[in-house]
Amino acid sequence: QRVALLLERNAQWNESAQQRLELAQRFPQSDLAADALERAGISFVRQGQPAQALLAFQQLSKKSDSTSAARGSYWLGRLAQDGGEAQASQAMFTQAMQLAPDSYEAARAACLLYTSRCV
Repeated sequence: QRVALLLERNAQWNESAQQRLELAQRFPQSDLAADALERAGISFVRQGQPAQALLAFQQLSKKSDSTSAARGSYWLGRLAQDGGEAQASQAMFTQAMQLAPDSYEAARAACLLYTSRCV
């Protein structure tokens, strides 16, 4: 985790994301794993690396904690939406809402599914 933070401070975004992904893969039961996967995925999205982001978010969506799994499903929905895959994005947003109905991700998913003015 500290290595990833140091890499971020030095604007080494790809290296930081890779470090976070490795952290989550090596220590999947760690309290830091879910956060590492989400942060890695978001970083990969920002860097224009959707395949790497997909890998991170797929792993996040398989977490046993429903809130973490909802976060992964939400981000998978966003990737699908960005890729023009309407049916896949709807399925992932619906899954996020079902996994953790009271979560931020569920609210965002509902907004993206049911309104045209989601900020």
